[in-house]
Amino acid sequence: MNSMLYQNKFSAALKFSAVLVLGILLGCSATKQDVASAQGKKDKGKTQGTKINPDDMFLYVNAAKEKVLGNLDNASGMFAECIRRDGNNHAAMYELADIYVRQKKYSDALFFARSAVAANSHNPWYKELLAEVHENLRQFGDASNIYSQLAKEYPQRGDYYLNWANDLMQANNPAEAIKVYDKIEEMFGLNREVALQKQRMYLEMGKPDKAVAEVLKLISANPKDAQLYGILAEIYQTQKQYDKALEAYDKLKAIDPDNPYLHLSLADYYRNKGDNESSFKELKLAFANRDLDLDTKLQIIASYFTLFELHPDLQTQALELSEALIKAHPEEAKVYGIYGDFLVKQKKYDDARTNYRKALKLDAASPFELYKNLLWLDQELGDWDAVMTDSKEALDKFPNQPLPYLFNGFANSRKKKYQEAVESFNAGLKLVVDDEKTEKDFYSNLGDNYNYLKQYAKSDEAYEKALKLDSADAYVLNNYSYYLSLRNEKLNKAEEMSRRSNQVSPANPSFEDTFAWILYKQGKYDEAVKWAYKALGNGADKNATVLEHMGDIQYKLGNPDKALEYWLKAKEAGTDVTELLDKKIKDKKLYE
Repeated sequence: MNSMLYQNKFSAALKFSAVLVLGILLGCSATKQDVASAQGKKDKGKTQGTKINPDDMFLYVNAAKEKVLGNLDNASGMFAECIRRDGNNHAAMYELADIYVRQKKYSDALFFARSAVAANSHNPWYKELLAEVHENLRQFGDASNIYSQLAKEYPQRGDYYLNWANDLMQANNPAEAIKVYDKIEEMFGLNREVALQKQRMYLEMGKPDKAVAEVLKLISANPKDAQLYGILAEIYQTQKQYDKALEAYDKLKAIDPDNPYLHLSLADYYRNKGDNESSFKELKLAFANRDLDLDTKLQIIASYFTLFELHPDLQTQALELSEALIKAHPEEAKVYGIYGDFLVKQKKYDDARTNYRKALKLDAASPFELYKNLLWLDQELGDWDAVMTDSKEALDKFPNQPLPYLFNGFANSRKKKYQEAVESFNAGLKLVVDDEKTEKDFYSNLGDNYNYLKQYAKSDEAYEKALKLDSADAYVLNNYSYYLSLRNEKLNKAEEMSRRSNQVSPANPSFEDTFAWILYKQGKYDEAVKWAYKALGNGADKNATVLEHMGDIQYKLGNPDKALEYWLKAKEAGTDVTELLDKKIKDKKLYE
């Protein structure tokens, strides 16, 4: 807009405001009579010309100007000065009350609004403002009394009757509110919203028959209004009058067979009757209807998440509804994300990942949570190439999120790119804010990877920081203690941490093997063999490392034949063994 044009329009507004308030002064303050209403209604009483002090008029006009400009504090001070000069200046009282309403100073507004009405009881604007103040103070009884007066004074103002009835409702006086609504219908004719409001109030009052009568009255006037039949059916349902409810739904279907909400209503109807099969059938039809808005469908299907695991039958329903969603809205990323979430709960990780990828392809602005879920699935499936690819994509889109760095570090570590892993972990660690669990995960993985790089001081430092955040993390306790034992360092500390890991997470064969190995390193062979047997008994009987450890322990116990037996099993089990295993087997002798 042209700036000069804007200034001219603004100046015109100020001039108009000045003329208006000048008229108020001339017609009200000097003579203590009312000005005409906005509709051009005449004042009660006669206006007598009275000479006005020019200074008072100048002050009032400038106060109004400050108010128009938004300088409310300046305006309120000037209006207050007007009242001090003339204690009957009801126009200034009104303006000051209006400013206090805008500033939410309702107690102050109440005083001046009451004063304005007391000084001039004929101005409807003053009364409207006073009613508004009462409403903001939750004094609905007082507000309803004011609108009652206004409705009687201005019987053609339907809004006064509506406000009167609304305040009666807020004052918890529904019976009187309904009487006012009846007056509205008597004076202005049948009104849809008024009748529906009465219907709702009758239901709240426990008078369903009267609620039905209001709806039937509207149907009689407009028999093609499909929504009314739906409202009628819902009332009948609440009263368990199922035959009448179904009859209303049939009429709705005849009038509007493609109504997207009809099937939802019927699903509710059949569920209330206990017919779950028919209810779900109608729900599927609703989900298949493209005209039913997606948000409504998503709200419904979200309710399945809390019940999914408790009720197996609902799992099938949730998946069927998800499939119906996809068929109806194949272009919406959200529906694939929802389907993926349900598939994860059923541990169908491959299918879940496929749907997450579709969601990401459809929406370039997909939420980070979707990437987080995808990366978790990549890891669960052991697809480290996918972890690498997806973590890089997530980093490009969400460079300030720490988790993609964590997963990228996992992938690099698995591929034995330990330096790259360390770089990812350190970069992500800098982004962690107020999240001790994630911070601990970064430090624990730094401990592992610094160890692989033989940067042992940094490895120990990272583990210590992880344990400072969570001293009972069994994974950290185990790894830290195991790597100390391999270096033959701080074995007492290693024993203490390993024992703690087994207390925190008992029957874990990896942790039990670590403890056995530390005891072996300390020369506590009798105790070591007990823990080695525990590890084998808890599922490590095919683990090459555990089997080789057991062979070493047996040799130290003076059982070379048993030692050879376990070394042979270790060689058969896999490649995760020491370089000395073949020599041990060949010479039937322990080498360390």
